[in-house]
Amino acid sequence: MAAVSMLIVIGCWFRTEKALMKAFRNDQLSPLFLLMTPFLFGLLGINEPWLILKSGLFICLLYYIGMFDLITYTIPRFSHYLIGVMGLIGIQNQLSQHLLAGLILCLPFLFLYWLQRFLDKCQVGWGDVLYVLSATFYLGLIPGFIGLVVGLMLFIIGGVLTKDYSRGYPLAPALSIGFLVGLLVMF
Repeated sequence: MAAVSMLIVIGCWFRTEKALMKAFRNDQLSPLFLLMTPFLFGLLGINEPWLILKSGLFICLLYYIGMFDLITYTIPRFSHYLIGVMGLIGIQNQLSQHLLAGLILCLPFLFLYWLQRFLDKCQVGWGDVLYVLSATFYLGLIPGFIGLVVGLMLFIIGGVLTKDYSRGYPLAPALSIGFLVGLLVMF
């Protein structure tokens, strides 16, 4: 059963890259895609087939959202719902804990979003707020918090290293890496 779950994950992983290549009219595989592909096989160390599937699809969505935001400065609308649905799989009696974690960790982003709307300086978009909400709901409180801290540190470092400040720096790629670290903390 684990092999079937892994085959589904690998199929989705390659389909994700194909969708990005088609959307941005690129005919080459991303170096990041090639670098991360062998690490997906680390999921085979998990004994539960549903957890392999759930974690693998979450990694695919993290990659897709990060790359999409890096190129377009937007987050696809469907991604939040997919992460939320995947977060519901297998949590049984921990639903209230995951909901609370998502809401607590999302509050600073929500406050920042409304403050920026009031000041007419939108850097954090509604997609970023929903992304944080859905990913922290998926991960839970401690892994979600660790993912946010790592992602925000990477965002600050990336913002400092960026020479062109006219367009800003996208938040989702850094958060995607942070949430991947949070996922690793879960195991």
